[in-house]
Amino acid sequence: MLPKVSFIIPALNRERTIGVCLESIANQDYPNLEIVIVDGGSLDSTVEIASEYTSKIFFDNGPLGCARQTGANNSTGEILGIFDSDIILPSPNWLRKAVQQFNKNKNIGVVWPVNKAPQNASIVSRCYFNFWNKRLEKTHGALPGGNSLVLRKAYDEVNGFNVQLHFGEDMDLMHRIVRHGFQVAIFNYPIIHDSMHTLKEFTRKQVWGASSLLSIIDEKTKAKMLDACMTWKIMGENNTSLASRHILKEAFLRHILIGLEGMIEGLTKDRDYSWLVIPLLLGIRTLIYGSFFVSGFFRKKIGLRA
Repeated sequence: MLPKVSFIIPALNRERTIGVCLESIANQDYPNLEIVIVDGGSLDSTVEIASEYTSKIFFDNGPLGCARQTGANNSTGEILGIFDSDIILPSPNWLRKAVQQFNKNKNIGVVWPVNKAPQNASIVSRCYFNFWNKRLEKTHGALPGGNSLVLRKAYDEVNGFNVQLHFGEDMDLMHRIVRHGFQVAIFNYPIIHDSMHTLKEFTRKQVWGASSLLSIIDEKTKAKMLDACMTWKIMGENNTSLASRHILKEAFLRHILIGLEGMIEGLTKDRDYSWLVIPLLLGIRTLIYGSFFVSGFFRKKIGLRA
């Protein structure tokens, strides 16, 4: 019998994407699944659209970690689909093939699919996901993030999400799962991620991420989260005292090298001119994260003097 899969999807004012997302899940050739929606207080028709696909709709306007935990607590699947509301499964057999990845190794706790932009996506979106996949290709033992399938056993053994986190809560969960001894299977049948359409949307997400990470009070937790989100690697226990500014420096140097290599290959081999946007995306990310953490450093210094 196929293991039950629970798709846990938080949403807030996502009427533009949630219908297509849930339709792609409902159309799976996989009889043993459920959809769990956690709404954060939508003012549009998100809940109304979601109710066409599931009766399991819950409300939680706390941090994303808390919302995802609410969904997990109200699900019954042996496998948890930790997904966002702008994901589209590419074909009816996607889930069946993804679940089969768990059979490759008894220690696999996470199946992490690659992402791609929609067919008619903007140049910004195409560039963003080209870079995303190039980072995955160049990062040996990459730490998975969101939009993954997670074994319930692995989830329970690390006590689920950190309910205090509003950004990087998925990376934090995966960090602890891998630390606990579970392995990750990269699934090369890409899901479609309908996101990052404009420079404005990209910039807004960088501001959200940087401000959320900066708000973490504990310095060791902040360093671990920053390292996981920026490098997709697991920080060694003997490196937990690394300063955030050093992590940022190393991360952005690596980003620039991967971005330049990807741009050269993309323009010369693939004739994909979306790569021309990568200097702009990396410049925006560097400026925002750098300015947030520099200002945080000086605020901390001033606070210590006071």
